[in-house]
This record gives sequence, C-alpha cells and structure tokens, in this order.
Amino acid sequence: YLARDYVGAQAALPFALLDQISLIGTPARVADRLQAYHEVGVTNLTFTAVGNTIDERIASVRTMAEVLDMSGCAS
Repeated sequence: YLARDYVGAQAALPFALLDQISLIGTPARVADRLQAYHEVGVTNLTFTAVGNTIDERIASVRTMAEVLDMSGCAS
C-alpha cells in the first residue's frame, strides 16, 4: 500500500477479513449485520460515503439511512 501498489495491497487482504470488519453487501445484508452488531452492544460505527461525485456520495448517505431504518436500530 505504501508503495502505491493498491492492487497488490487489495489482493493481500482476504475477503473473509474484510467481511468481518466492514459492512459490505446488499442493503438487506448490511441491515442484518447492523442488527447483529446492535444485539451484542455495539453503539458506534464509522460510515464513509463512497462515490466519485458529490451526488454519488449523497446517494450513498441516503442508502445508508435507509439501511439503518431497515435494521430497526435507529433511535
């Protein structure tokens, strides 16, 4: 990664690890994972809006808000 070999750095991380430490997948899957985190007492998560444009990032935030509602964890 520090050598700017982003493809190599990405290949070095097993998908299983990324899956354990990230909320990735379909909105329904992410909502299920949020619920599982909630059930074990997780109270804080970090969200990064993804996208190449501001409109894509706004859409990412909106999707995450919908997923949070789907999870039933929003307070």
